[in-house]
Amino acid sequence: MLPAGGAWPVGVVSSWVTLRVGGLASDAEPVVRQECHRTEGGYGAHVDVQTPVRDGDEWLVTLQLAPARTVHVLPQGGARG
Repeated sequence: MLPAGGAWPVGVVSSWVTLRVGGLASDAEPVVRQECHRTEGGYGAHVDVQTPVRDGDEWLVTLQLAPARTVHVLPQGGARG
């Protein structure tokens, strides 16, 4: 789980991040879920997620990230936590 707080700096309209995720209990591609806690001002618009890429025992997950959001990276079929 990755909580993102704060607010957009002036002039920023989109932000991409890559997360390195390890320790998942499955070899299957992880599932990415985003909770948007605020939708006004474009905060809920940037939700694209690229296909996760395996890197050894870890996964690289690239996604758009905005403030007021929580990102969950879960194993396939995994419970939310």
